[in-house]
Amino acid sequence: MNLRCALFIAALSSVISVVYCSYLTADNQPENQYKVVQLSSQTSGQDLFYHFKDNLYFVFTDKPSGESINKFDYGKRLLLIRKEANGSKILFRSLGSADSYILRPTFFKNNRDDSLIILAEIGTEYSWGARVFVIRNEWVQDVGTLEVAVQDNKAPSVIPHVIIQRSGEDITFEFKKDLLHNPGGTTETDISKNKIKYIYKNDKLTEIIIN
Repeated sequence: MNLRCALFIAALSSVISVVYCSYLTADNQPENQYKVVQLSSQTSGQDLFYHFKDNLYFVFTDKPSGESINKFDYGKRLLLIRKEANGSKILFRSLGSADSYILRPTFFKNNRDDSLIILAEIGTEYSWGARVFVIRNEWVQDVGTLEVAVQDNKAPSVIPHVIIQRSGEDITFEFKKDLLHNPGGTTETDISKNKIKYIYKNDKLTEIIIN
């Protein structure tokens, strides 16, 4: 089933409901540290359209937006759309999340700039980790995946336990709980929260294992 522009128009005129995230942090955190923010949303069918700013919206959907699904690009994906006078325009379309049941977003901002970070959980009966998107104005970059979950029998999401900090142009992702690395994979292993971090630098996300 294709996602047509008519769907976007209808969605953008629907009733707005505010979605509250459950991982809010304190207001007195350091200026360079990202905190969870709330975005209002509009419902259309099974999809939520999150209002970014002005006439820009995010939607997380398993529909291919008018393009045929292929064996390399399927599953839930992120779209950034802009509402225009005579319809809506897709500004960004990520790759699909393959067999993941979910692409569940949490939004982060700091007090220094207008950039936005989205951590979108992927997984099935357990978490596989979180896809990372960096947004500046209308530019979206799909930078990679935090391939970790919390060290627990049910491998819950790591997102409530991530510390995101900016240093210059670099962004660091560190953790408050011990982790499963590559959860559910053939190389799944326990790892201490102090032994792993991710750094976004020069438009690339790098995993760092500390021996």
